[in-house]
Amino acid sequence: LIIELEECEAQLNEAHARTKRASKACKLSESRNRQEEELSRTVGEQRAASDERCRHLSEELETTRGHLKHAEDRANAAEKLVADLKAEGDEAKRALGASEASVEKLNETCQVVSARL
Repeated sequence: LIIELEECEAQLNEAHARTKRASKACKLSESRNRQEEELSRTVGEQRAASDERCRHLSEELETTRGHLKHAEDRANAAEKLVADLKAEGDEAKRALGASEASVEKLNETCQVVSARL
């Protein structure tokens, strides 16, 4: 009976040791699960923040594109205005040249008439 009792105690001690190891493994597993949940939550928060930043940058990009398009339109209008003004200036130079030639001819005519008088 004593031998059986000793075997029973040994089995009980072994079962207690297994239970203790299982308890440690369980606590370690629970700790890892909590860490994984925390990491998952952190990754989710970072992803949400990153997505929000991307949306914000996308909006800024669209705004900048709009400003660029407006600036290009203004530059094109300014180039057209410069071309128009140059054309007007060229036309004015031609008109001035013709007017000066006319004045010169009138001067010659006046000199001829004066000489006759």
